[in-house]
Amino acid sequence: MDTGRQTMTSIYKTLQQAQQQVQGVEERIQQFTDEVVQLDRSAADRYRDLARLRVNLLAAGKIVQALDAGEQRVMQLLQVRKQAFDELLGKVSDSEQQRLTLEAERNQQSLRVDEAAERLDKAEAATQQRLEQVEGYQQQLEKAREAERIAGHAEEKARLAEQDRTDKGKPYEDDALFSYLWERGFGTSKYHANPLTRLLDAWVAGLVGYQDARSNYHMLLEIPARLGEHAQSVRARANREYQALEALEFKAREEDGIPPLQEALDEEEKELAENDAHLEQQQQSQQQLLEQKSVYLAGDDEHFRQMVALLAAEYRRDDVRTLRTDAQLTPLPEDDLVVEKLSDIERNRQQAREAIEQQRSLMKTYRQRVSELESVLNDFKRNRYDSVNSSFKNGDLIAMLLDQFLNGTVASGGLWREIQRQQRTRPPYSNPRFGTSGLGRGGSIWRGGGLGRGSLGRGGSLGRGGFGGGGRGGGGFRTGGGF
Repeated sequence: MDTGRQTMTSIYKTLQQAQQQVQGVEERIQQFTDEVVQLDRSAADRYRDLARLRVNLLAAGKIVQALDAGEQRVMQLLQVRKQAFDELLGKVSDSEQQRLTLEAERNQQSLRVDEAAERLDKAEAATQQRLEQVEGYQQQLEKAREAERIAGHAEEKARLAEQDRTDKGKPYEDDALFSYLWERGFGTSKYHANPLTRLLDAWVAGLVGYQDARSNYHMLLEIPARLGEHAQSVRARANREYQALEALEFKAREEDGIPPLQEALDEEEKELAENDAHLEQQQQSQQQLLEQKSVYLAGDDEHFRQMVALLAAEYRRDDVRTLRTDAQLTPLPEDDLVVEKLSDIERNRQQAREAIEQQRSLMKTYRQRVSELESVLNDFKRNRYDSVNSSFKNGDLIAMLLDQFLNGTVASGGLWREIQRQQRTRPPYSNPRFGTSGLGRGGSIWRGGGLGRGSLGRGGSLGRGGFGGGGRGGGGFRTGGGF
């Protein structure tokens, strides 16, 4: 079993390996890009050789001068490009140093959080042990538990009655004649009608057996209403008992000096969250710089494109094309040798450009891998899996998955799910379900070691709403389509 910090170190090492993969691709791209530049300059040399061999051409001198001027312009662009690239590399280096500093600060802050959490945890455990010996507290705890049990039972009965009303009331409500008489209040003091209407309504009521049905439907409505009122009453009593128990716990915590420890931990956790936020911002900034670096290495920057366009324009000039065409038509072996070298240069240049494209595609894959692993690492820290209380059941399995992720055989989603599955948390000294926390209501004041606040759902409802689902078996009444 590995500790959380050991597992985080493994992720860091894998991230460094992934970054080294990117650097390796960048170096190969730079080599191919430099090769393209050298080949372009070599082509210019060969064209100058042709011009010197073709001295009988009046334009030969002008061709050499133009090529020399073009190469001088290329050298100027190379110098400007090198200066800009050096400045960018300086920024990348500064960014990396800043990241290392932030990581060191974050690690120290993480230790401070763990220390504050342990102080709080041990203090809460001591308070809980003391309360277990306080008779008044234990009596109030029993009252709160019993009141909670009664309230839960009453709410369940009200919920079932409401569901029963919904199920059994539907035939009544779907019957048009019954609904008509019910809405008019027939058979009650609310009913008002002229003699003829009263006579007809009485005939309809006798036809469908309204009086018995009305009595049954009225009772069907009254039962959940009364049970709901009762549930509200006992829930209010349970709330009062809960609040009385909670007050005793708060008082005990204050007497034992726990609130200042809680505040200290909150401050340390806040500082850690700010550290993580700064780190993520720095990662994004560094990623932008690395992307700019990749642009330079791949020859996609503006200076490099200008050089390529300038040389390409020189080679497309009519007099240069004529120079090469004439050389191919003459029987001079020297001309043929130069033309053959130019063909080799063009072929090698095309191969270098194709290699650059292949490496670009590979770099995109590697950069995506680095980004995904950084996200896994951020989630790891955000969930405090590096806490002193955190461990991992099978560290070897996680190490194997990290290697597979690095090789592209495991996706980041699968890696993260396995990390979550393997993670274990050491039980705290204090009981996170002590006292009020064990009554099924959230908002626990017992943090349980500082690995996150209590998340127990606070059950119970103040009011009649929400008695859905289920059904009460047995008995009941049905209209049976008799209307």
